[in-house]
Amino acid sequence: MKIDGGPEKNKWEWSFQLGHSDFRRGDLSGVEDNKQEAADKIKAAFARYLEYPSDKGGGSGL
Repeated sequence: MKIDGGPEKNKWEWSFQLGHSDFRRGDLSGVEDNKQEAADKIKAAFARYLEYPSDKGGGSGL
């Protein structure tokens, strides 16, 4: 989501909402300088989610 005001105006906020427990302790949100960087962070978080064991909050084995 593009930030429209404040000191981070025109930067991009991202967050990844899947997972729980151990998985949620990772890098799952942030602010990036451009849209592509934010999209890349979401893609990386999703890939990590798919590899993380489901009994520890990830999506592996689902």
